[in-house]
Formats: sequence, structure tokens, C-alpha cells
Amino acid sequence: MHKKHIKKLWYYLVLPLSFLAIVIILLTIFEYTRVADIRESLSNVNQEDSISYGKVLFETRGCSSCHSTKPGKESLGPNLSGIGKRKSEHYIKQSIENPSAIIVAGYEDISMPNFGEILNQKQVKALVSYISKIE
Repeated sequence: MHKKHIKKLWYYLVLPLSFLAIVIILLTIFEYTRVADIRESLSNVNQEDSISYGKVLFETRGCSSCHSTKPGKESLGPNLSGIGKRKSEHYIKQSIENPSAIIVAGYEDISMPNFGEILNQKQVKALVSYISKIE
């Protein structure tokens, strides 16, 4: 009977916990790799070139996960192609710093982080410069 309990313990506790530990380790490695990629991308761009810097920020800060920059392509957040022709830089800046201030029709106020608390003013300015130039 004792061996049966040890076998059950092995299958129901040790194996799942080992699997979970491996998954956590792999996710941690992936996250550190992602952070390193972001740092590398940021270090290879001229931060004085607002549009280029803004593009790197857009791609590395998760903006491109929810916003499309290709005309007509659906996305979780509003499509940003040609936004600079439709909206002012002030509007774009406000949407970055306080995304809940203006909710675009057809979209819910769900998950966009308040980048005004995450990014510094130089980064916000660079993002505005890039986004306003998206064709």
C-alpha cells in the first residue's frame, strides 16, 4: 500500500510541479530575451531622430500588438494609418498619455496602458512624431 501512495504522489504532485517549474523557467528566459531585444533596439536608434525613435518605441512597447498601421486592416485598437491627417498631434499625445480620455467609437476602454505614467516626455514626443506620420 505504501508504494501505491508514493506512485500516486509522484504522478499527481511531483510530475506536475516539475512541469510547472520548467514552464516558468522557459517563460523567464523568454522574458529576459525580450527585454534584451528591446534594450538593443533602443540602443541602436538615434534618439534625437524622433520619428525613428518613435517607430522603435511603437514596435517594442506593445503598441503594434493592438494597433495596425496598414490601411484597412482590423485590429484590437483603432487602426492608426493616416491618423496624422485626421487628428492633431495634441489628440494623439492625449491618447497616449491618457487613453481613457477619448474612446473611439466601436472600441471599448479595455486594456491600453496609461503610457503617460510609463514613458518619459521625450518618448511620448517621439511616439507622437511617429504615429502622426503613419500613412
